[in-house]
Amino acid sequence: MTSGNTVRKFFEELGDPKAEELGAKAEAVSYLREQRIARGLTQAQMAEMLGRGWDQSRVSDLLNGKLSKFSVAKINEALECFGHRGIEKHYVFPRSVVAAE
Repeated sequence: MTSGNTVRKFFEELGDPKAEELGAKAEAVSYLREQRIARGLTQAQMAEMLGRGWDQSRVSDLLNGKLSKFSVAKINEALECFGHRGIEKHYVFPRSVVAAE
């Protein structure tokens, strides 16, 4: 997916220290958007699938790229509902590592 790399490069050029995180979030959101469309889900159906803490407006914010409203952990929760392992970068510990400690 190129959207994450494009976002990452854009923020790197601006000198943003969170460039890598923003790029990873953008890539994850792109994946979630593709999955919603491929499965024929409405935003409300996706919110129901994601469960507690999600409603249609929250899904809309996520899919429209309002990245600052979402932690990496919250995005990982959404990814896991679609069978994705989640964002695994040096600044994020996968749940299996955190749970083992």
